[in-house]
Parts: sequence; C-alpha cells; structure tokens
Amino acid sequence: MRLDDQVPAGERIAYYRKRQGMMQEVLRGLVGGRTTEWLRQIENGHKDVDKLSTIVAVADTLRLNPIELLPGPFRTKHGMAAQSALRPTPCQPSSRPCFDMTAWLA
Repeated sequence: MRLDDQVPAGERIAYYRKRQGMMQEVLRGLVGGRTTEWLRQIENGHKDVDKLSTIVAVADTLRLNPIELLPGPFRTKHGMAAQSALRPTPCQPSSRPCFDMTAWLA
C-alpha cells in the first residue's frame, strides 16, 4: 500500500508503526515522555503533531526520513524539494540515520 500525499501525519505514524509490527506502547516509550493515550489520539486524528521535534523523534525511532511522516508535497522557500533537503548525513557514528534539516529550514 502506498500512502496518498493527503494522508495526515497521525495516520502515517500508525501505518509505519504497524508495518514494523510495533505496538503503540513500544513506540511511545522509545519516543519518550509521552503516554499511550497521546499516541492513540495522534494516530486517530484527534490531536495534531504540533512540533517538528516530535516528527523527527518518531521518524528516528521508526528509522524513517521525517518527510515520510508529513503530508506533501513540500518545497522549501528556495524551491528545493523537501525530500532532497532531508537526506541522511553522517552526523555522528551511530546505527541510526541523522538528518540534515538545515537546507529545509533555511
């Protein structure tokens, strides 16, 4: 199944979480500082993901590019496609990807 550009962030989080066989309790625990009810409300569309840091934390936990959790398509103010601005970079030695968002946020 491919997600339509109009699918909201919460539904995208649920889709990728389920695709990886992860329970809500596990994801919220790995993201840290959140309740299972918070995640349930996000995934059901009753609450918005209102911080970019939350999108990045969830994407990192699910080993995704953060842009995959956002409805799109997006362009930066410089006309750069967000997909190319949010690319993995070797920020630090780690088993997890690190994303250079400076071009996207500039």
